[in-house]
Amino acid sequence: MKRKKRTPEQVINIICGLLHITVEEYTWHIKNGEKWCGGCKNWHNKTDFHVNKSNRDGLNSICKQYNISRVRKYSRENKEKISEKAHDRYFSDVENSRRRTRERNERYRKNSPEKRAASVRKYLDKPEVQQKYKDRQPKWRAENPDKYAMQRLLRRVAY
Repeated sequence: MKRKKRTPEQVINIICGLLHITVEEYTWHIKNGEKWCGGCKNWHNKTDFHVNKSNRDGLNSICKQYNISRVRKYSRENKEKISEKAHDRYFSDVENSRRRTRERNERYRKNSPEKRAASVRKYLDKPEVQQKYKDRQPKWRAENPDKYAMQRLLRRVAY
């Protein structure tokens, strides 16, 4: 048995009944570029929704903020499951995973030199790190006298 196709007016009346608002309120929201979020049950600007081409209007039925809160809640409640999946995905193809990590790190080094330099500076400013390098220095100099001599020469040439 085929279902009768509804007219746009019928669809609007059904939506207004579900939202408990008048047709005028509904059309006002639509004209102002707003959309109803089925998650948080509020009107939001259409820019607050992710694109979803399978929906009639091309937007998700829940807003970005509600979606983020849902994902965070799921992540908190299923940490072990998510961790296990990530572990399995990594070890199912270790070489490919390592290659992707190397590529991602290379892109970061290339595209963010100032961020990288700042994080290195922050690390080297820690007193325990400075002490570690001071303790290592004499040992390294004793083990590598030729490299140490080259460093001193290059330092003099640079000035």
